[in-house]
Amino acid sequence: SAGRGGPDGFQRAVAEIGKATQRASELTTSLLAFSRKLESRLRPVDLGRLIRETQGLLERSIPKMIRIDFHLEKGLTAIQADPAQVEQVLINLVVNARDAMPDGGHLTIETDMAPEGEALPPVSGDAASGPFVRLRVTDTGQGMDQRTLDHIYEPFFTTKATGQGTGLGLSIVYGIMKSHGGLIHCASQPQRGTRFTLLFPSTDQPVEDTAAPVDHAVPGGRETILLVDDEPALRELGQELLQDHGYRVFLAPSGELALQMVEANPYRYDLVLLDVIMPGMGGERCLEELLKRVPELKVILVSGFSASGSAREFMERGAKGFVFKPYRLAQLLRAIRAALDGEGEGGGPAA
Repeated sequence: SAGRGGPDGFQRAVAEIGKATQRASELTTSLLAFSRKLESRLRPVDLGRLIRETQGLLERSIPKMIRIDFHLEKGLTAIQADPAQVEQVLINLVVNARDAMPDGGHLTIETDMAPEGEALPPVSGDAASGPFVRLRVTDTGQGMDQRTLDHIYEPFFTTKATGQGTGLGLSIVYGIMKSHGGLIHCASQPQRGTRFTLLFPSTDQPVEDTAAPVDHAVPGGRETILLVDDEPALRELGQELLQDHGYRVFLAPSGELALQMVEANPYRYDLVLLDVIMPGMGGERCLEELLKRVPELKVILVSGFSASGSAREFMERGAKGFVFKPYRLAQLLRAIRAALDGEGEGGGPAA
């Protein structure tokens, strides 16, 4: 017997099971690749300066009904860190706080030296020996119960609705802190807000002056870009940043929808900025399908892990650029201009 719904219903159920299994397999494979290839380029960094440089980006990601305050203690010891990855941590935590305060609230970002001997619970992982520079991100949002707190660093665990992201945010934050020899702890209660405390190992080495004036001189453009990413926060931030530099930006939350948008208007988009790791049709297959339909379409791939040979392989498949997450704005803009201007491969690992 075919059971309730007849043969057609049975076949549809089998098809749905197959899709779910394939999606789970793709997500698991993506995570394993990321966890093996998380590479941190550590150097002495002034955390306060880094936060101030990122302040404009953080404020743009917060709606006006949320007040954001910065309390950055002066004269702190440098931390041993990868600046791009610390920026990624900040963005993830601020976006999480924003989502926890849909009706408004107060967000505080503060830095100081951690009290000597401060210890965080074992959930925070193995850490280097102190002293530590402390970063605290506190919101007055909805908060979380203990059951949720027990799972927040797990890959793909999310409290968001289906289709609003894969839930990789805090697992990536945890991975970055672990690769830095740091500690992370979350304290939260329902309706009483959330505080993330992060401890970064300090260093006596002098801070390298990595400020690059050319970052502000990187040209934008007037072309039309299709930005494809399953994480809403990254789509929103990407759209705002690219629009600030003159580009016209369309958004797609999946490879499937991106393909439909290009099919509907094949020559609307001058460039597609395509995330590699997405549920369903990932970036690799989407690249292939896009170029089948519009062979001259310029596509830049964005990936959260640096698997050996990936960039070269994607270039051979027709991509015009490859950018590793977390990327700096200037790096992304250079890759876009290189692809649009036909200057060969853009992007590359974040410096």
